[in-house]
Amino acid sequence: MVLEFAGGRVAAALKFCATKENQPVLFHCASGKDRAGLVAYLLLRACGVSSETCIEDYHKSDEWAQMQEHFHQISGGHGKLFRSLATVPLLDALRAPKVYMEETEAFLQKRYGGVTNYLDEIGFDKEWRERLKETFMMRA
Repeated sequence: MVLEFAGGRVAAALKFCATKENQPVLFHCASGKDRAGLVAYLLLRACGVSSETCIEDYHKSDEWAQMQEHFHQISGGHGKLFRSLATVPLLDALRAPKVYMEETEAFLQKRYGGVTNYLDEIGFDKEWRERLKETFMMRA
């Protein structure tokens, strides 16, 4: 699991995003739901966005996960063939249901006592979170 075994890399990604000199930042992966989805989730949670809102945001990738263009992209241009040959478990693995992030949130709560404690553990502490808020959040 990325959270457990790549905490240093997760922290590096979050710190890169929190650094004003690196703006604007674009991060992505093939589907936008695994690594990129996790980084987006943690960035939002670090800014104080509610778990429920972050889970809804993550779930928006589910629609993309089921589109023909997505299959075309991840299959190197052979989306129709890929989709016809893919098994149901493989197709399900490409989706972004709410339960994935609900389980991630539950894991962080059980293992670390919450997202904030996890972020502290990997070195994305309060000072970094304040930098992130200064960089990303608009003042009213």
